[in-house]
Amino acid sequence: MNATNGLGGLVQALSGVVARARAELDAGNFVDLTAIEIGVDELCAQATTLSPSDGKSLRPRLLALMDDFGYLSRAIEARLEDLKRELGNTGGRQSALRAYGKTPGPGR
Repeated sequence: MNATNGLGGLVQALSGVVARARAELDAGNFVDLTAIEIGVDELCAQATTLSPSDGKSLRPRLLALMDDFGYLSRAIEARLEDLKRELGNTGGRQSALRAYGKTPGPGR
């Protein structure tokens, strides 16, 4: 197996990991990004060993992977905004309960 094939396989595997992460986010689940981080580290390490011509042949797949990362990033950002909104709503409800939900105690 040459370096291009090995790196191509790694790109494909990493793309699958990113797709699974997106599916988990879309399902409302939390995602551990450790496998993606490890895969990117390995991808970068292997990419430095490629010749310029081998790098050019992998360019379309690498660009597609970058697009996958962009979609994942936007999905994470959207999920974070949803969580912020939910937390904000919860905080407002708790404040209202504290302000209006107290029952008068003895002596009131």
